[in-house]
Amino acid sequence: ELLNQYGFDKDSLQGAWISEFRMDFLRFKLPPNPKERLIPQQLLVLEVTDRALRQSGIQEGGNVAVLVAMETELSLHRFRGRINLEQQIENSLSKQGIHLDEGKRNELSSLIQDNLHESVPVNQFTSFIGNIMASRIASLWDFNGPAFTISAEEHSVSKALETAQVLLGNGNVEAVVVSAVDLAGSPENLLIRQKFAEGISANETNLSFDYFPGEGAGTVVLTTLDNAVSDNKPIWSIIENILHHNHSPEFSFDCLDPENSKSDPPPTLLELGFSEVPPEFPEHHTESINAQDSITISSSQAQLGHAGAASGMLSLIKTALCLHQRMLPAWSQNGKETKKVEIPQLFSMPAFSMPWLRNEKDPLRKAAIVLKSDKGHSEWILSENESSLRFDHHTQKGSHCFVPLCGNNAEDFKLRLQQLEEDQNLVEQPQRFQFKAFQEFQNTNAEFSMVLLADHPRKLQEEIRQAQKAISSCFENGKDWQTPSGSYFTTEPLGEAGIAFVYPGGFNSYVGSGSSLFEMDPELHQRIRTFSSNIKTLLHPEFIFPQTNRIQSEEELKELQQKFYDSPNPMFESGISSAVLATQVMREAFGIEPKAAFGYSMGEVSMLFSLGVWGSMDPMSKVLNASPLFLERIAGPMNSVREHWKLKDDEYQNEALWSWHTLRVEPEKVEKALNQRDRVYLVLINTPKEVVIAGEPRTCQSLIDELQCESHQIPVTDVVHCAPVQSEYEEIKKVHTNLVVDRPDIDFYSAADYTTTELDSEILADNIARYYGRTVDFSKLVEEVYRSGARIFIDMGPRSSCARWISENLENRRHLSLGVNRRGMDDRQMILRTLASLVSHRVPVKLESLFPKPEEAPARQLMQTITLGGEPIQSVQNKFEKDYFSTDKKSDGQPSEVSLDPPADAELPSPSVLYEPVVMNQTMELGTGNISSFFPHGLNHQLDSTHSAFLSYRHQGMKHLAGMILQEMETDPGQINGGSAPPRSLQPNTESFNASSTKSIPPRVKPLGVIFDHQDLLEFAGGKISNVFGPEYREIDTFERCVRLPMDPYLLVSRVTDLNAKLGEFQPSTITTEYDIPKGAWFCTDSQIPWAVAVESGQCDLMLISYLGIDFECRGNQVYRLLDCTLTYLDDMPKEGQTLRYEISINSFARHDQNLLFFFNYKCYVGRKMVLRMDNGCAGFFSDEDLAQGRGVIRSKDELNALENAVKQRFSPLLNCRKNVFQRNELLHLSQGNPAACFGPEYNIPNRNPSLKMAPETLLMT
Repeated sequence: ELLNQYGFDKDSLQGAWISEFRMDFLRFKLPPNPKERLIPQQLLVLEVTDRALRQSGIQEGGNVAVLVAMETELSLHRFRGRINLEQQIENSLSKQGIHLDEGKRNELSSLIQDNLHESVPVNQFTSFIGNIMASRIASLWDFNGPAFTISAEEHSVSKALETAQVLLGNGNVEAVVVSAVDLAGSPENLLIRQKFAEGISANETNLSFDYFPGEGAGTVVLTTLDNAVSDNKPIWSIIENILHHNHSPEFSFDCLDPENSKSDPPPTLLELGFSEVPPEFPEHHTESINAQDSITISSSQAQLGHAGAASGMLSLIKTALCLHQRMLPAWSQNGKETKKVEIPQLFSMPAFSMPWLRNEKDPLRKAAIVLKSDKGHSEWILSENESSLRFDHHTQKGSHCFVPLCGNNAEDFKLRLQQLEEDQNLVEQPQRFQFKAFQEFQNTNAEFSMVLLADHPRKLQEEIRQAQKAISSCFENGKDWQTPSGSYFTTEPLGEAGIAFVYPGGFNSYVGSGSSLFEMDPELHQRIRTFSSNIKTLLHPEFIFPQTNRIQSEEELKELQQKFYDSPNPMFESGISSAVLATQVMREAFGIEPKAAFGYSMGEVSMLFSLGVWGSMDPMSKVLNASPLFLERIAGPMNSVREHWKLKDDEYQNEALWSWHTLRVEPEKVEKALNQRDRVYLVLINTPKEVVIAGEPRTCQSLIDELQCESHQIPVTDVVHCAPVQSEYEEIKKVHTNLVVDRPDIDFYSAADYTTTELDSEILADNIARYYGRTVDFSKLVEEVYRSGARIFIDMGPRSSCARWISENLENRRHLSLGVNRRGMDDRQMILRTLASLVSHRVPVKLESLFPKPEEAPARQLMQTITLGGEPIQSVQNKFEKDYFSTDKKSDGQPSEVSLDPPADAELPSPSVLYEPVVMNQTMELGTGNISSFFPHGLNHQLDSTHSAFLSYRHQGMKHLAGMILQEMETDPGQINGGSAPPRSLQPNTESFNASSTKSIPPRVKPLGVIFDHQDLLEFAGGKISNVFGPEYREIDTFERCVRLPMDPYLLVSRVTDLNAKLGEFQPSTITTEYDIPKGAWFCTDSQIPWAVAVESGQCDLMLISYLGIDFECRGNQVYRLLDCTLTYLDDMPKEGQTLRYEISINSFARHDQNLLFFFNYKCYVGRKMVLRMDNGCAGFFSDEDLAQGRGVIRSKDELNALENAVKQRFSPLLNCRKNVFQRNELLHLSQGNPAACFGPEYNIPNRNPSLKMAPETLLMT
């Protein structure tokens, strides 16, 4: 409220605030009494500095200096205000002539003082003395070097580094601890920054103030490089140079100029800190910089806020982490819409974080930090450490939680799950919790294993609850259990069977592929050198990790992907390199060894490099790029095809010569149809029901039209597996002749003969050259590998398409098919999912690297939570709404109101602390809306009535659901809501139903011609699918999510009268439904339904796709989304009492990556008259990760051009309304057909078109 009074716009006020942190008061020898605590600023810097020192390996009692960069905590003024109040009150009373006795005067003073701030003990006063921070740290560690604080506002850390440089350079100390702290998000700090913002006078309030505050603390320990190497200390990065320019008028960027910075070559990462973002890059500087690569810019302020005196530390730590982890950070603008900015071509703004790649002969990675304000200008140059071995050899799983557990029966698992649920460390210390769970897993010998996987600790709690519910049924029915998060359990492990690695074809790489693979396995940078000294070149980061001078649009990324497809050599090399990297992670980091290996198409080449049969990829790359094979023979102009078809030079110059298509049809049908055609070929058989054809585009389309099957074009731009390639046998063999350097104990299969192959250079090259010229039957290859004993298949390439085909080939036969990469999903998450499945199947996996040993906890601790600030505004609002809208009052015959309290097991947002060794910072955003609306006087009766209407419908739905649940439990539905019976539609028959009754329930008789009646539809919406479709659908009821119809009041279907579909066959199908519009329906206006209800009543495409069995494929991991449709209204909207008939058709299907799309239409009739039709309907099924990547409505270039070139048209309105802001009560007048009460008296048109009104209040969403 105070900030609102001073002009802050609460709706746009965002910041990176710390909500709370925990510390051990016994460790710091501090009084635990909250009233005697030091101020949070001191407590925070003590905790963070202590963590950093423990991690650094530095010894107590050394000659170490302690420098703390800080500014005075402005909340001091509240303390001073309390003290001054007593005299101010006395003066005011005297001035007003008011005389109070001593007791009343003291009571008044205490009341006002306590309202400003509670009584202040001495500890809090003294903790405002800055030097005490440094002294406390030095005392705790028994350091005997100098200890003091440095204050220079944003440049405090710069001054501290310069001081540390002097101390170390003179040999005065062994090391220097530099800490920085600032709680810059306090109200006092926000107010003073606003008051003195540039261009604002002392008496003005800056209402448009755009400041993103950050706060936190961080620590680095500095020493000389020689000392760090000789003492074998962990080295995060090396500070090469510190440049400082006092009151520089502009950016100098000396750090990028080798002559001024003594850094050659210049850094390739530029951290802008609290500088202007993006900065003005002087042309005369950027033109003179000679950089081999683009320079990536990042900004800690844009991402985590302006942290005041700690800003420089935030930039330093972030940059050191980037160097150490060898990652280039994504460009970020603190959650706000990214500005459309462009910077010189020399610089880049990555859309996502990516590995910082370099070839073996490239110079070391370097970064620069530039900090500029009106107080001065600092530049620091940092480089990576290659002076000593890396100290962190564990894999990085990020925030993901991976918890293995084991047992011999359901009771064992229930007990273990309960223990995990009750462990307080689950949320408070997740790393310690997971390490302990892993130790117990290692030390327990049991028959079965389960893995719980979640992306954060609070989600892990939900996974535990899901496991508790599912474990008994797993043992009873033998079904595997898997959640959308990746948790997995099986009672039929396949670990003793063979593992097969499978490698996809050459055109699977995509923009962003493998972006977090190096982050998960930091040692990958080193290990990959065995396979190539030019991994950066072979991965082709210009395609998979693009860096441009602006944030690329979705359309631009699609264009880049197409350009990637049109570049066969980069696509081929990138695909092989990606497979090699994935194999290295699985084998070296996690110890997973295959007994067999095979490839899909050119995947055999990836297989031989990945598993070490062939040596370095560099010689092959050299031969490949010099060969005409992919440049002109089987790609580019495709001269081998032109010669085979005997084309003239002028043919196919302005049209496509070749295209690829996937067909959902049996191979035998395709082969039969091909006998009548030339210039089209069956190139690949994926499954018994899916093939790939390629050839002349018109001929391909003709074949597709004849077969009448689902198809879609795929973006492959070379010619393989067909007769025109046979002429290139010798060149193909030459390109793929590589020295065999190892013969691992693995069965290698080839599509040349569909059996194991000898590991000989000549034979391997011949295999590849032969199958390049003929159809590859992947289905046959899968069957052969399965026959040899393999039961677990791991797809080692991008997209995991082979994993899906393997499952379709093997169908219900016992097997496990997994993938390590999927577009739209983080690589770490995908690999952890794979590991979870393997562990549950009892495959030996090296998990130690996932669980670094946490620091030993002291035998005695006194942990306390320090809370900064007050209760978040969102929780105040939520609490008020809960109290205000729910009631316990009951009236006779009426159920109690339904409260919107969340269920006990719901995941609630709550503040958390980002636990990092040397920095603590958290982003929090204030909720939207006006602060006054949080309180009762800001609410009107219209809001109350609308919310009550919502509760009423919510209550009906809850009663329906409760009735179904009680029916399953064989409980009397009449017990719901204190004895009120459920709606008649939910009662099982006309007689009363009671669990204690022995009377059998007669079967429900459906009217003639009705397949599913309203009771079935209610069951489908909220009950069990198998109760409607039959027992073969029973597995769907075990999934966490499945396709359903909406529940009342949005269930707008009365019955299904026709159904032409078959389970498991995604072929054209139809369903016919009817909806009886109720008399007096809640959504009608003057007895007429709104257009939205007419559209939504055609919702049974959901029921049809469910009947086809889509959930057996999605398994709760993917959900329905409508993507597009065209609606045509042919008559007036129907009226209550009429029956709508919908003839719904699903016409075709297509696959995009792992997503199934279907295309449909419907026609809506009243009697024999068509009143509405939907055409070009398109819907699909997408994972949570897919949806998170969504960018909303993306307009094409043609649409954007049409909008830009649209001619604005004007007309003269018949009436003019001077108002342009309307309150809800005025909008309700429109619902009541009274436009004059909303727009003004000139709109008073009595008895003219009374139906010209907005929707009823219950449907109003404004």
